[in-house]
Amino acid sequence: MNNQKNSTESEQKHFTIFENDNFNECLFDIFKKSNVGDIVEYITHNQLGVKIYEIGLNQYNQKIINEIGDIYGLYNDPKYLEDS
Repeated sequence: MNNQKNSTESEQKHFTIFENDNFNECLFDIFKKSNVGDIVEYITHNQLGVKIYEIGLNQYNQKIINEIGDIYGLYNDPKYLEDS
């Protein structure tokens, strides 16, 4: 597991989990110390397995993890899968 630290707490942080890491354990550790808006990237040996997650809030204002992208980009990008 890797994390890139920013200069202030209000800035978005990026975390990386690699396939050889214990995914569930790393994700749980990241979830505990992350803030809303932080990004988690899961990097696998197989490019198609790459996932991008963002820490968000649910309707009860509780912190959750949302899958927001994959190897092809972010799901909300209008050009997602356009050139794939």
